[in-house]
Amino acid sequence: FSKQEIKQAIIQTVKKNKIFDIYIRPLAFYGCEKLGPNPAASPVKIIVACVPLHNYMPEPFIRVKTSRFRRINYTACVPGTKITGMYFNSALASLEAWQAGFHEAIMLDEKDFVAEGAAENIFAIKSGVLFTPRSEALLQGLTRDTVFKLARDLGVQCREKRIRLTELKDADEVFFCGTGVEIHSIGQIDSKKDDC
Repeated sequence: FSKQEIKQAIIQTVKKNKIFDIYIRPLAFYGCEKLGPNPAASPVKIIVACVPLHNYMPEPFIRVKTSRFRRINYTACVPGTKITGMYFNSALASLEAWQAGFHEAIMLDEKDFVAEGAAENIFAIKSGVLFTPRSEALLQGLTRDTVFKLARDLGVQCREKRIRLTELKDADEVFFCGTGVEIHSIGQIDSKKDDC
């Protein structure tokens, strides 16, 4: 499929559904014409899903739990890509948080550094400096990039760095960002409650 064909499919799907506050997810996958892990002989198929976005996260602040499930190592997949099969990792973390009474999960990497939320990038502010985990293993989303651009336009210093969970809990502010969550404040990490 060409980029133009996919673009037209997205436009037609949105028009047909007549809903415009939506999350659009084009999804490419190998067909099920054969069994086995090598998909080379299976044709690529594409669907376009449109999901209404209202109330993705509760307002005004959310509670997050550090997951026991680690973000999959970037050497175990293609880093910086949105691969649906990898979402089982996010699903496990998010479900664990929800079952414990939290809204979402924070995931650490294999070296105990903060990676991201279950499906969100994470930022923190400490002493006027905006920082976020290093991007080699993360999906460098459009919303993440926009946060960087807006902060720099406002003269806010931005840094990518390895972040320990203790640093995140000690930050002045913490927030998630992403297409679905947009920009959403975090008011509690594990048992720590901020003055919300």
